[in-house]
Parts: sequence; C-alpha cells; structure tokens
Amino acid sequence: MNELTDKIAAVILVNGASVGVGSAAVQFAVERGTTVIGVAGPSNQNYLVSLGAIPATYGPGHVERVRARARTGIDATVDIAGSGVIPELVALTGDPCRVVSIADLSAPEHGARVSTGFGRQNPRPPRRRAPGRGRAAHPARHTNLPLTQTAAAHVVNATGHVRGRIVITVP
Repeated sequence: MNELTDKIAAVILVNGASVGVGSAAVQFAVERGTTVIGVAGPSNQNYLVSLGAIPATYGPGHVERVRARARTGIDATVDIAGSGVIPELVALTGDPCRVVSIADLSAPEHGARVSTGFGRQNPRPPRRRAPGRGRAAHPARHTNLPLTQTAAAHVVNATGHVRGRIVITVP
C-alpha cells in the first residue's frame, strides 16, 4: 500500500468515502490517477478497496492510521461525513486551505472551507463524462425502497452506515 502512495504525487483523503457522494468522489479521483485514502467504518473497508481506495477507519487513532498509509503526506481532504473531524483533517494536510467539507458547517471555524455547490466562482457547469464510461458512471446502491417507505429511507440514511445511494422507486 505505501509503495503506491509513494509513487503518485497527489494523495487525497475522503472522509465518509463509502456513502453515495463519497463513493463517487473516490471513483472520480481514482480514475484521474489520484491516490485516495478512504475513511469509513470497519464493515466498509473491502468496499473501499473495490473502489480503488486505500482504506482507513475513523475513530481514535484516525490521524496515525492515515499517516501510516500515506508516508508522503496528504495533499487535500474532502469531508463528506460531517463527523466533527475538521481539526484532524487540517492536521493531516498541514493547511486548512486544503480541507473542504460538504457536511460540516463549522469548518470555517478551523480555517477550512464549506462547499454547498452554490456561489461557485466559475458559472460554467463542470464537464461530465458520457453516461456509461468509467466506474463512477455507476454509483453503488445501498438499497432500493418504494416511495411508500421514504421515511424508512431517511431513518436508514441517518445511521451514517449507508454504502452508496438509497434509491426511492416510484410505481
């Protein structure tokens, strides 16, 4: 594992790498040749490997586990989980400007950024690949639920242990 991170210059960490947005972020970065360290729960470590990420678990000792996987350091971090680890992510990059969260609105208190998708500097939409190309064109599904179980989908999502997307089907 460390041999891989030593060979590729860009190393990013995705906190919350097994959820829908995190899975897509991992896949897009890996497709572009970036080394990705994905942080998720113990039950999702093999899933992260299947996406092309170097897996790491969250919790006490998180920073040390990540540093052990990326001896050359972390160039940037993306927080998808909003689990209150912005200070640790800043410590890993050494620069709060290299930390962005889509879920932790307290990130600016630590010098990091929050991205909501609104107010982008570039008004042009991002370039997208044609459907069906690459692994990220097919995000993982956690489960499919009928429209009548939308409330249950919210309950499942709130556990923080969803792998991929929950798809609500309409009859």
